[in-house]
Amino acid sequence: MLARSFTKLTGVLQSPTDPITLGLFRFLFGVLLSFEFTERFYTGSIYRLLNANYLFTYPFFRWVHPLPDPFFTLHFLLLILSALFLALGIYYRFSALVFTITYTWFFLLDETHYNNHYYMICLAGFFFLLTDAHTFGSLDFSIFDEKSIRRKSVKHVPYWHLFIFQIQFFIVYFFGGIAKLTPDWIQGEPVRGGVLNTHGIIVQELLTYFFAYGGLIFDLCIGFLLFS
Repeated sequence: MLARSFTKLTGVLQSPTDPITLGLFRFLFGVLLSFEFTERFYTGSIYRLLNANYLFTYPFFRWVHPLPDPFFTLHFLLLILSALFLALGIYYRFSALVFTITYTWFFLLDETHYNNHYYMICLAGFFFLLTDAHTFGSLDFSIFDEKSIRRKSVKHVPYWHLFIFQIQFFIVYFFGGIAKLTPDWIQGEPVRGGVLNTHGIIVQELLTYFFAYGGLIFDLCIGFLLFS
């Protein structure tokens, strides 16, 4: 029975699926992050890591430190460029490798900046290395690939290429929702400080509970919608 279940699961994961979802996700992922990183570069916020007197690095990664300038700046520019190349599908696998290394390095610099979404970005970069997310909407397939004619005929990818993203996003958001099931969050405390009191206390409280409960419901439910 166990062997039969495993065979069935393997069959599902290997079943062909349309690559358009992966391709669109790759494009949006790369474009949005390249814009975010560009904004951080122009505002100079990234240099807080370089100018900090002390960084709380992660256990087993105490050896990770900011590179001295101008290498620090070049490192960040390389991150922006790799995110853009990933979005466009230019040298896809190499771009994914460069993005994963450069972003993860920044992620590991200071534990106090930890966010589960930042951790998810590290994992997503690694997943791009394993999957063929460039099968749809990629310049690799139309310009740079010597086998582009053959590869243009690729209409499907194994479902596991999509599934590993779906299950990881499900885990991050669902357990993020569970983590919000605390008295403080139910009372809106973590959100209240971020809501501007510009329209009176009543509107502020309504917005506080809207974002608190909206975020809670979103985190608990969005993972299931990924599989619908």
